[in-house]
Amino acid sequence: MNHQGQLIRLKRLTNDIVNERIALMGGAPGARTGKHAELAQKIDAWSQTVEELTAALGRSLKSRSHFNHMVYQQQRFSPHAYSARQSFQSKEANIRDVSQALMDLEEALRDLMSAFFTGNGPEAKALEGIADVMSNWMKRVKHADEGIMGPVPVQLQTAVVQAYEQSPAGGARSAPPTVIDIFTLLLAYIVLLKSFNKSK
Repeated sequence: MNHQGQLIRLKRLTNDIVNERIALMGGAPGARTGKHAELAQKIDAWSQTVEELTAALGRSLKSRSHFNHMVYQQQRFSPHAYSARQSFQSKEANIRDVSQALMDLEEALRDLMSAFFTGNGPEAKALEGIADVMSNWMKRVKHADEGIMGPVPVQLQTAVVQAYEQSPAGGARSAPPTVIDIFTLLLAYIVLLKSFNKSK
């Protein structure tokens, strides 16, 4: 699937989730009702889809970005250096567009989960902490040459560890997942979301 196809799929899924969130503006359906069970199933299905999309797109986008960097490094001092840089920046911009669309999808899912499960304890605050740092990081890398290949901020690593320690997903494991880029971060975040909300 090309860049535009990926964006269209992600945005459509995001719109579906946002529309469901709008439908909850009047309040979540009562527990043990058919509507409650139906929406819980939708959220589970969307969570699984987002997790699978993040894993698949993460592999693809990281591979493409690595290749873009390799080609650019080989051409940056050649007679075609200017056009090589223009091509590199355009391709990396496409990758960042899809990365941002994934972030928007995750945010829509998190907002829906929050409205449905009405979680507002320390776990929710920990997850919000990750989301804030993550958002700031994405704003920074939009203009960075290293793009998605750039290092994960220390604050983000710390935020993930703290949230993981409070999560039901952390229970029997000895260490939180290693976050090395935006995609492993999103995967870890979705796992945390699912574990927090399924524990309610």
